[in-house]
Amino acid sequence: MAVQTVALGPFSRLEGDLKVKVDIEEGRIVRARASGTLYRGFEPMVRGRTPLDAIVITCRVCGQCGLTHSAAAAEAIRSLTGDRMPRNARLAINVMLAIETVLSHLTHFYLSFAPDLAEPPCQDAARRFAPPAGESFRRALLLREDILGVLGLFAGKWPNSLAIQPGGTTRPLDASELRRAQVLLREFIASIEQQVLRCGLDRWLALRCAPDLDRWLGEGDHGTSDLGVFLTLGRQRGLDQVGRWSARFLSSGGWPDPSGRPFMKAGFHDGNALPFDPARIVEHVKHSWYDASSGALHPFDGTAIPSSRTS
Repeated sequence: MAVQTVALGPFSRLEGDLKVKVDIEEGRIVRARASGTLYRGFEPMVRGRTPLDAIVITCRVCGQCGLTHSAAAAEAIRSLTGDRMPRNARLAINVMLAIETVLSHLTHFYLSFAPDLAEPPCQDAARRFAPPAGESFRRALLLREDILGVLGLFAGKWPNSLAIQPGGTTRPLDASELRRAQVLLREFIASIEQQVLRCGLDRWLALRCAPDLDRWLGEGDHGTSDLGVFLTLGRQRGLDQVGRWSARFLSSGGWPDPSGRPFMKAGFHDGNALPFDPARIVEHVKHSWYDASSGALHPFDGTAIPSSRTS
């Protein structure tokens, strides 16, 4: 039987459109290719502008992780100016970035991923995750609102906050605001424990391996939590057998303390844990909307010239 090629797209998930091409032979997919189809050109946008404009523009790269881009732009400018970061500013920025990370997890799972699970024959998943009436879907919107309340105290607004600047943050907090943030955070954690986990956060963080996860799933009513339902349904649908990778993991680290030591450590894993060397990073843009005539380059040396290709 001849191979049939089918193109699907665009898939609009969060930021950017995705196109998928699949080759089908005898009713089975034998090859799949995914590609991003959206070119936005943020590099040309900031070229020739005053450096501080980069903070305003690049935070709009993504509607979910804008603070991360603001922080990167501010840090790049700070590395040029040599400004010192006050201790409290560094800690406040770390709190903002950590909250945005948690917010991204909530948004991705409940608003983008879980609705795809809410289809027959799994009535429990549909009751929980189907938008807009799903019980957990609606509660997730409230969870987002709760954690955004904490972020608002630190960043003033979100998304597209300009609170992070090369010398620190524009939003100092007084003692009453810090106490308010603590109360909101405790309420948020309690909601996560009740809805997502059905257990204390400490119990979840104590898990270290797959057997630990299996034991946790069989305890009490953990299996009726949103996470428990997802784990059970994911295994039934074989999600635990796809998308796995066993080697070459990379982390550039994050959330450095005032002394510069990252809370999230940097490293490279290729069978063994190795130190992360940013000087060895190169970007390949052959399969993108950029001119690739210069070959793979370190990000500091990249040209980011738009390609003339139209397809």
